[in-house]
Amino acid sequence: MKNRIVTSLDPKSTNAEVFRNLRTNVFFAEVDHPLRTIVMTSTCGGEGKSTILSNYAVTLADMGKRVVLVDCDLRKPMLGKLFDKTTKRGLTNVLIGNKSLEESLYETEVERLNLLDAGPLPPNPSELLGSAVMRKTLNALKERYEYVLIDTPPIGAVTDAMMLKDIVDGYILTVEIDRLDKRELEQSVETIRKSQAYFIGTVLNKAPVHKSHYSYYGYYGYYPETYGEEK
Repeated sequence: MKNRIVTSLDPKSTNAEVFRNLRTNVFFAEVDHPLRTIVMTSTCGGEGKSTILSNYAVTLADMGKRVVLVDCDLRKPMLGKLFDKTTKRGLTNVLIGNKSLEESLYETEVERLNLLDAGPLPPNPSELLGSAVMRKTLNALKERYEYVLIDTPPIGAVTDAMMLKDIVDGYILTVEIDRLDKRELEQSVETIRKSQAYFIGTVLNKAPVHKSHYSYYGYYGYYPETYGEEK
């Protein structure tokens, strides 16, 4: 397991506590809208969405929840690398029918947290994610797990993330503070809302923990229904 999974490797750290705060904030967003199948995406690449999603998943598993991480980034998958798993089998094997779902799931070092890695990269990611068999696969995961957490490519780059809009409960958008472009952020939020998908909120990555200090992970702020202004 990579050292970026601080919620498992260093659960008493400041960074781990921030992820638990994220978990709490998402719980508050569930008041009128059940959030059990969640997509995490970003405005562009390299903003930390896979790391944030993985740590969020660990905090849920630590509460006793059955959780599965699904790598739907069929262009540049990261979840297998974070958990030191191979990519010899995964989601794409299930979608094309040469492996069963049971054969494709990995156990992680975290109790109650499983991983469905991306699998071999296909030539047609968007078509696979929008397929009937993808819907069937997610429905099967929903029956097995209390939380299905999905990593996708950046929403500003390709359409893959929005192919799941009809079969998930909501979207979380990750933005790195040093790369924040308000116009790009507004466009990404608008893309989610125009699709009539539920926008849960925005996670601000690498904001300062203290006024004079930036940690490696930074502070993962949670800004529901905003374009980056803290409420």
